[in-house]
Amino acid sequence: MMAHGLEIIDFKAAFQRFQSLITAFDAPFTRFDEGLIVAWESYKPRVRAEALTRLDADSWT
Repeated sequence: MMAHGLEIIDFKAAFQRFQSLITAFDAPFTRFDEGLIVAWESYKPRVRAEALTRLDADSWT
């Protein structure tokens, strides 16, 4: 099904799959700043910082 050009997903099913992936290696997911997910997601702030530097975002008006 589509809504505004985006495919609607079954969030509950998607989250259950996500939980099963996490709990295969760690405790169930509760927050992005604790447990295994911190290691899995830790690259994102560095990628954002590098992108802002390369784009010279501070110079934008």
